[in-house]
This record gives sequence, structure tokens and C-alpha cells, in this order.
Amino acid sequence: MKIKTKMLAGATLLAAIPVIISSIIISSIAYERSHQALGDSAQDKLIAIREATRSRIEDKFDLYRHQVITYSSNRMIINAMREFTNGYNNYLSETEQNISSEKNALRRYYENDFLSEFNKRNPDSNINIQSLYQSQPAIATAMQYQFIKANPHPLGEKHNLTHLNDGSSYDSAHQLYHPVIREFLETFEYYDIFLVDHRSGDIVYSVFKELDFATSLKSGPYKNSGIGKAFAKANQLQQHGTAFLTDFSPYQPSYNDPAAFIATPIFDGDEKLGILIFQMPISQINYIMMQENAWQTHGLGNSGETYLVGEDLKMRSMSRFLVEDPEAYIEVLSKSDLPKKLVDTIAVKGTSIGLQPINTTGTQAAIKGQKGFDVFNDYRGVPVLSAYGPLDIDDVNWAIMSEIDEAEAFQPATELNSTMRRVTGLVIIIVAGLAITIGFTFSRLMVKPIIALSNTLKQAEQNTD
Repeated sequence: MKIKTKMLAGATLLAAIPVIISSIIISSIAYERSHQALGDSAQDKLIAIREATRSRIEDKFDLYRHQVITYSSNRMIINAMREFTNGYNNYLSETEQNISSEKNALRRYYENDFLSEFNKRNPDSNINIQSLYQSQPAIATAMQYQFIKANPHPLGEKHNLTHLNDGSSYDSAHQLYHPVIREFLETFEYYDIFLVDHRSGDIVYSVFKELDFATSLKSGPYKNSGIGKAFAKANQLQQHGTAFLTDFSPYQPSYNDPAAFIATPIFDGDEKLGILIFQMPISQINYIMMQENAWQTHGLGNSGETYLVGEDLKMRSMSRFLVEDPEAYIEVLSKSDLPKKLVDTIAVKGTSIGLQPINTTGTQAAIKGQKGFDVFNDYRGVPVLSAYGPLDIDDVNWAIMSEIDEAEAFQPATELNSTMRRVTGLVIIIVAGLAITIGFTFSRLMVKPIIALSNTLKQAEQNTD
């Protein structure tokens, strides 16, 4: 290699290497610091969202508890409980009923109207429909026939029937109290409200008149369901001022959609008259947990969400991704290891409550009462930053999760790193070009006298010869 080339290469390397190393170090430090800063910021934000949402949801459940207790002591409800019970027990003696004909008509309603809708919402269901009506007492058959089968309002609107005009004391009580209780339900968005005879367990009144209406929560088909458990627990209470809440679980009269109940005894002085039960308003719980559907406004970006998880490690509120893009959500589930029947059920029902498993590091810790922050794969298999913790709600063991996709949380750092790499590459090209130019100029200046001297020496040698 010619000396000129060697000097050029040496000068280039001497000029470029320090700049290249400095650029790489600066780029690495900038990325690490921005990554750490974004991580700290995301952690603080997710914890703040978790705590704010936790406070709101706990306050909401406190409100439900206070409402059911306060409503149970309302003089109207006390009178309604007494009159509905008496009217229910005397209905057959006060009216003329063809129980055999009504039972056949009711059977057709169960096997056609109800079962058809039930099967739509529950793929591959295996419900024993006959067991729901065959053993019903005559009074239950008569009441369900009048308020459900013979009700002129369509399925889902049976609550719009106010009176039967049959001259019964039950119908008089229904005309008086039903509009007021229905208005309370609609105002506070409860799914249903029940009055139950504490002795027999008979549901002597409900707003929506589903198939649980007029059945017994002591001996009927729903005694072991959520409402049956709520009734049994509340019936053990011997004084006013306490309520019992059940967790969400599939409820057959509501087409196996998830339902939770809160119940409290109704007293008139020291006399227990019955049990007041509210079927919980899922819409209000979701409204809080989904940040009023304004996730970005609340600092959760394009992928962040808050949701509830039960002791069985299943959702107790809706998934943001199911709300925003149901098709994409179901497609992700279809590619997971979840059973096809479960995925189909979520798709048909359009809900993740009580169905979507959330068996993650965070949910396991939170259900055990631990509060923390970590990075792990969520129920979609996507890495997320998660702030998790338990909820303080009597009678249930729930956790709250506040999460955002790791990729979105660190996107600015990733973009900065990409920009720094491009800048570093550009710097290297510029420095290399300058180094080559300077090196070339320097080498020419250095090599020129050396070449001249070499030529002089060669000429002298030639002259000597």
C-alpha cells in the first residue's frame, strides 16, 4: 500500500472513530433515559387512574348498598311489601283461573318464546326447559300467565303492563305501586327490583316480570342461583341496616347473562315483612370502568383500559377492545387457546363479563390482596404496563386493573431511538466525508515534500552512477 493511502486511511480513522463512538454513546444514553422517564410517567399515570377509578367504583357500590337499605325502610315499600304478599296469597281465591289451560299456554311460552331467545344468546345450550315450569304451584302458573304470557307487551317490555283490571287486591296494589317502583328502577338503571315473601320465598313482585317472577326462592328452580343466595343471606339478617351482595354469575331468567344481586330485609318496626332485592345495574359499572368511553381523554391512549376481575379470575366489567372493535376482539380470542364454545358465547352475548378469563401475574396478585405495578402479557397475549390492586367491596373479592400496551407507552422512546440512529448514521457519513477530505488534503501536504526528497535522492544516485 502506498504511503499516501496509508496516511489517508489513518487520518480518516483518527477523525471518525471518536465521533462515531460519541454518537453511539449519546444515542444509547438518550434512549435509556427517555425509556426510563416514559416508564416512570406511565407508572405514575396508571396508578393514579387505578386509584381514581377504584374510589369511584367503591363509592358506587356503597351507594347501591345505601339505596337498597334506605328504600327498604321507605313507607311506600313497606306498604307495598305487605299488600303484594297478601294480594299474591289471595289471588286464586279472588279471581277465576283455568289453571290447566293457563299451564298449557305458559308451557308454549317457555318452549317457544323464551327458549328461542335463550338459544340465540347461548350457543350449544342444553337447558332442561320443562323443569322450569312443570312443578310450579297453581298460584305461580296463574301469575306468570297473567303478567307474562297474556301480557300484550313484547318480550323485554313486560314491565310496561300496569294493571290487569281483574278486580283483585293484587291488581290494585300493582296499579298503585308498580309505576313508582318502575320509575325508581329506570332512574337509577337497575336491571330489576324484587319483593320477596321471607316465609315462603315467593317473589310476589318484580318490575320486569321475567321467569323468576312468582317462583319460590326456597323451593323453586332458582333457589340456588345468585338471587336465591342473596335472598337466603338477607333472610338471616335480624335487623334493619345491613345488605348482602352476590357476585356476578349467569342467571337463567335473564338468558344466562351475568347478574349480581343485593338484598336486605324489610321491617315494619320489629316485624319482618319480606326481602327487597335489586338486580345490579351493569351499565353504570361499565360506564365507570370504561372511563365514559373517553379513554384517550383520561390518559389511556389508544390501548389503555381499566377493568374489574373476580375471584374466579374472570372479567367483571367490559373489555375496551370488545366495545371498540368486536370483530377484531373475537378474532384475537379465536386464535388463542380459549375453547371455541366460550369464544362463541362471548361473541353472541356481546359481553366479556363473567366469561373472559384474566389469568395474569397482576390479577393473581391483586385477588390475593396485593397492590403493585408490573409488565406482563395481558389476556390478549400482548405485553402491557399494569397497575393492579384489590377492591374494598363487602361480600365480593374483586381486583381492579389499569393497563396500557407496552408498545404504546414506550413509543416516543422508540421513535427517539430511531431518530437518533438516523442522526448517528448521518453524522458518521458527514464525519467520514470530512475526514476523507481533510485526510486527503493533509496527506498531500505531508507526502509532497517526502516525494520531492525521494526524487532528489534518486536523482543524486543517478548522477553518482
